[in-house]
Amino acid sequence: MSPAPSIGVLATGTCLPERILTNDEVAEAAGVDPDWIVQRTGVLRRHVAEPEQAAGAAERPW
Repeated sequence: MSPAPSIGVLATGTCLPERILTNDEVAEAAGVDPDWIVQRTGVLRRHVAEPEQAAGAAERPW
C-alpha cells in the first residue's frame, strides 16, 4: 500500500471591496435608527462589492 499523499494549505488571503455601506445608509432604507442596527447585530459598517466585482475578482492566477 502506498503512503497517503501530503496535503496542506498553500496560502490564504483577504480582499475587502472599497465601498463601505454605513448604518446610516442602511437605517434610512429600512426606516430604523442606526443605533438599533448596532444594538441588535453589532455591525458598524459593511463592505459591499460593486455589481461588476465578482467573488473571484481578487484571485491572481499563478
